[in-house]
Amino acid sequence: METVTTDIVVRDPSAVSLLSSDGTVVLPASSTPATAPLAESRAEIGIGASAAYRVTARRDADGSLSTDWSTPLPLANGDRHVLLPADGAISVRGKPLASVVTPEMASAASLVLPMCAAAGTHGYRSIYWSVESSPSVNGCSGAARVDVSLDIPWSAVDVVEKKRVDHGGGWLIVGLATVTFGTLAGFIFSTSPSDWHGGQTTQIALGALTTAIGVGFDLAMLPTLFTSDRDVRLRR
Repeated sequence: METVTTDIVVRDPSAVSLLSSDGTVVLPASSTPATAPLAESRAEIGIGASAAYRVTARRDADGSLSTDWSTPLPLANGDRHVLLPADGAISVRGKPLASVVTPEMASAASLVLPMCAAAGTHGYRSIYWSVESSPSVNGCSGAARVDVSLDIPWSAVDVVEKKRVDHGGGWLIVGLATVTFGTLAGFIFSTSPSDWHGGQTTQIALGALTTAIGVGFDLAMLPTLFTSDRDVRLRR
C-alpha cells in the first residue's frame, strides 16, 4: 500500500554534460545548441535480417538533452527521445533512492547518472521499432541500445525519495472487511443454534472465527492507515 518514487531535479540543465559509456564527454555543459554522434551500427530484426541505425546526441537551446535515431525502419514513437527534459525533472518510479544513487555515486565529485536508450520491436510487427529512454536502473532492452551518462554538478541537482501511502485504499479495505465479515457474523449469531450441526458450540465457533477474520483484516491495515507520507532528501 506504499509507492516509492525517486525524483531527480536538475535546476540548470545547461550545467549537465553528456558522457559516452566509456566516460568520454560527448556534449559538454553549455547553453548552446549542439549535436554529436553517439552510435552507428546494425541490429538484428529477425532471422537473417538486420537494419542499420545511427544515434546522435542533441542539446537544444533550453538545455535539454536527447537522442535522435535514424534508421530505415519506421519508428512507432518518433525519432527524438529525451534523456534530460528542459525542466530538469527525472522521476524513477518504484525505485528507492539508494538504488538510483548508490553510496559510491553519492561520494563522487559530481552525480554521474547512467542512462540508456534502446530500440526494439513494436508489438508483434518487427518492421516497426519503438525507442525508450530512461535511467539505467529501470533497464533498457532492445535490438539496438546506447548507454550514456548525465554528469551533473551537485550544486545543480536535488535528489528526493518520495514515499506515498495509499490511505484511501487502506480505509476501503477496512470498510469492506468490517461490513462483509460483520454482516456474516451477525447472520450466524441471528440464527437458531438448532440450525447448526453441533448446536450452539458450532454457532459460537463459526461466529467468533468470522469476527476474528474481519478484525484481522482491519489490524493488518493499521500500519497503512497510521503511516505518513515521507520525503527523504539526499544529503552529502
